[in-house]
Amino acid sequence: MAIVHIDLIAGLGNKEVTVDFLKQLTDLDGIISTRPALIRRGRELGLFTILRFFMLDSLALQNLKKQEHTGKPDMIEFLPGVMPKITRRLADTLRIPIICGGLISDKEDVMNALHAGAVAISSTNTDVWEL
Repeated sequence: MAIVHIDLIAGLGNKEVTVDFLKQLTDLDGIISTRPALIRRGRELGLFTILRFFMLDSLALQNLKKQEHTGKPDMIEFLPGVMPKITRRLADTLRIPIICGGLISDKEDVMNALHAGAVAISSTNTDVWEL
């Protein structure tokens, strides 16, 4: 699957038309975004969608639960993913599969996230890719 992190494409805006543009001109299968409106548009176009969410405090935790219903993503990636207690809480309350990303640096982090209920790990750390 080709899933594009739409927020990181330089030169494209954060409007729904950006999703339309990518869908028409590429063979992407899905998008990742922090913007619920883009996630919603991706779903309307039949794309696989991942809502990326930064867990900064308890208010963010409450907002994530609202976002589950607003954008209706296929999956949620939350960062930092090195909080197994929060991962477990999310896995128990959300009806959407969870990806843990951010600050995952070793096998212990990976195993803790997976045992807490994450279905996948996201990392730019190439050492983690080899686990």
